[in-house]
Amino acid sequence: MPKNGKTEREGITIFIFLFLLSLLLIARLMTLFIEEGVINTNYRDPRIETEYFRGTIYDRSGNILAMDRNDYFLSIDSERVNEVSRFSSTVSPYVDINPVVLENMIRKGEKLELRTNLLSSEIEAFLSLMRKENFDHLISLERIRERIYPSGVHGIEIIGREAESSSFSAESVYDSILEPPLSISDALSTGEDITLSMSQRMQYTADHIVASYKDENEYLMLALFDYMSGETYALALSSKNAEDIDFSAISFALDGKTCTILKGERTESNMRPNDKKSEINGRHAIARYTDNGFVLLSVADDEKKGELALIEFSQMLHF
Repeated sequence: MPKNGKTEREGITIFIFLFLLSLLLIARLMTLFIEEGVINTNYRDPRIETEYFRGTIYDRSGNILAMDRNDYFLSIDSERVNEVSRFSSTVSPYVDINPVVLENMIRKGEKLELRTNLLSSEIEAFLSLMRKENFDHLISLERIRERIYPSGVHGIEIIGREAESSSFSAESVYDSILEPPLSISDALSTGEDITLSMSQRMQYTADHIVASYKDENEYLMLALFDYMSGETYALALSSKNAEDIDFSAISFALDGKTCTILKGERTESNMRPNDKKSEINGRHAIARYTDNGFVLLSVADDEKKGELALIEFSQMLHF
């Protein structure tokens, strides 16, 4: 019995030892994971500098409507620049500033933050040049992700802007698709690209007409839809505020169908409803249908202006 008791105590002692050793190993592994960035509040490995790019937005013809790019900004410590003329001549081509103008800016002694024209592939060569000229201690580069919109304000109601709230625009409605996923191991993370139903040519035409009829105190909306699918080819507002889109009038033009801003597969249709007019929410809505399945819509405070704008829109599109 005593021998069995001793064996039992030894077994318990070994079990406790192994249990404590396991706890120690687990604690050590947790510490290593936290220190190495596998577990942290940012879900990032600090040794990996991930570049995040939001998805690109295209129009139905493949033209870019919104995209991310890296911009590089050059900081110059003006007070420490001794050879001002040589430094200015060396740096000026990369900041698109005349060497004399840049020299005068530096001589004022202010710390300068200048946008460069450098591409990602040119950074290392530029930094190598700065080291060769012994200017590297006078400058620093900062990379900033920028969302650009090549079409400017054209189609802003449909495209939207990043971080803006809207129940209609692509940047807002499809934010979760466009936004890049967080990564703990990849050097590059990109969101999904989307293709809109918008036609840049038709949108530019609508914007041009609305601008020509624009009156600060009058509402005018001009739009073009695929009657069957509800795809939005163009939509222009006098207010440039997506919240002012008249969805009641759109529903009226599409006979209750839902409009969409995403491109789909277009199906030709011979269906052509009769043109119609209506007063909706105190505004005058006119819907005209084409033989190739489109519906043109104008909504205006002034019925005559709305009708003239719609006629001009139809003529410029050769409908």
